[in-house]
Amino acid sequence: MNGATRRGLVLGGGGVLGAAWMVGALQALQDQSGLDVRDFDAFVGTSAGSILAALLGAGVSVTDLVNISAGTRSNQACWRASTLITRRPLAGIGPTLSRPGLGSRELLIRNARQLHQLPPTAVLSAFLPEGRGNLDAVGALISYVVPDGWVTREGP
Repeated sequence: MNGATRRGLVLGGGGVLGAAWMVGALQALQDQSGLDVRDFDAFVGTSAGSILAALLGAGVSVTDLVNISAGTRSNQACWRASTLITRRPLAGIGPTLSRPGLGSRELLIRNARQLHQLPPTAVLSAFLPEGRGNLDAVGALISYVVPDGWVTREGP
């Protein structure tokens, strides 16, 4: 490494409320530091933070994220992308009723003789019903903003 300062941005989860809070925090970070967070070297996020990290990594500005949150159309591509999710109230992302029955009958059948060797959480999850969540709207959002796939980023 040549001694240059490297910066990474780590964003947490929290659903729609967490994303709104993070957008405000990112704006405050930029205002106070004078940095453009899109210039950071690495982005990492969990849940809502991963969506924001993907958008920032794709070049979407914090100003655009703030405007989208406020319902302003500053960036047409971003506005259109956000409507893929918001017009269908996070279709499939929110809580839905689970499918009735075992979550993973296959796991139980395949491992019937060695269930005691599996992590307790794996065994428990096999008994819990399968969820119906769907993240297609999030994929559509990112695909709309970055239609050609992953954005090329400079390495270390």
